[in-house]
Amino acid sequence: MSDNDVSSNIGGSDGVVLCMAGSGRSGTSLVASFFHESGILMGDNMREATRSNRFGYFEDMEFLNFHKSLLKKCGVDRYTPWVDLSLTRKDFEQASALLDCKNEKSVFWGWKDPRATMFMDLWNEINPSIKFLVMFRDPDEVMTSMYREQRRRIRYLHPTFAPKTWIINNLQALRFFLKKPESVAFVDLSVLKKSPDRVIYSLSEWLQYPLSIDVWNKVYRPSELRAGKKEYLNEPIISALVGFSKKYYGSEMKEVYRLLTEASLAK
Repeated sequence: MSDNDVSSNIGGSDGVVLCMAGSGRSGTSLVASFFHESGILMGDNMREATRSNRFGYFEDMEFLNFHKSLLKKCGVDRYTPWVDLSLTRKDFEQASALLDCKNEKSVFWGWKDPRATMFMDLWNEINPSIKFLVMFRDPDEVMTSMYREQRRRIRYLHPTFAPKTWIINNLQALRFFLKKPESVAFVDLSVLKKSPDRVIYSLSEWLQYPLSIDVWNKVYRPSELRAGKKEYLNEPIISALVGFSKKYYGSEMKEVYRLLTEASLAK
């Protein structure tokens, strides 16, 4: 199959509403940019780029702020072990109004936010046709990336932040997957990097939306996904913190990674 024929037999759908989730530093911004360039609008008012994400987060500020407000109201954050959030009728009405507003602008659209793993039930109840794409990545690479990018906050104040975040976010997604497997697709970033044709074709079939390898080649910058490079692993503080994560959370991360791999769209 040639590059230009990756999705040649995928017909256009009546519409796509895509919610992207997954632990931070798992390629979510990269893949969200791919969908945005492919014609699935990921937001018209998106979070600005920073030094940690030079090409942008592709996070719709309306969804981002809505999720933050719900978590604050419930007295938790996205690193809190799973709890059943006490959402009110007003919360559901606001969420429904947000979806209606976005649907009026486009029939092919989506949003991305790591916090979305905590709200899959909410969005699914309002619109069961929403597709949830969960990106995941080898936990060692995620740990390295988190410790490297969030030096002050994680390294010196919250050394357990990175492993707990990775475990909690992914377990939340797996929990929802057990209830609604047809609504969720898991994609391993390493598989996407090695076999983009195969993964993009699988995503095209899952979404019933034509996606192109040419667009992927346009947005993919290997140098930006550099967490596993030896120079970072050899940096003493990062090496020590990754070792800490593996010592105290390694068995949990290994088991969660196994479950994610088993559930992945393209292995």
